[in-house]
Amino acid sequence: MWRISTGGRPRVCWNDWTPSADSDPPPRETADWKETLEEWIHNGEVAYQSQAEIAARLGMSVRQLQRRYRDAYGKTMTQDLRRRQLVRAAHLLQDRNVTVEAAAEMAGYRSAANFATAFRRQFGVPPSQRPVIDNSAV
Repeated sequence: MWRISTGGRPRVCWNDWTPSADSDPPPRETADWKETLEEWIHNGEVAYQSQAEIAARLGMSVRQLQRRYRDAYGKTMTQDLRRRQLVRAAHLLQDRNVTVEAAAEMAGYRSAANFATAFRRQFGVPPSQRPVIDNSAV
């Protein structure tokens, strides 16, 4: 993998990709990117990566990733990932009885206050009330 800087934005080229301990090969087929991304979402990896980093790991541009995501899931990537993180946090609060601060960190929020605001907007109650979330919301 090598990077080219164009106007301050790095572009990643996979032509010379070689395996390393901390990188994944880009998926080559359309279905592969969805499976790979779902795995990263499920294990929480995407909570700590920008869309540019995710797109680079998948071997596509950010715009391509955003377009494919919206076409596949019917929502923007930002909206859907935020919702998924909040649902995961709600399950942690409910099932494992973790603190609001710990749930915020596990959901990728640096601030418990920002997490509480987003949580309240998503579910209509503060995280301290530990709402029961239906699995269909996932």
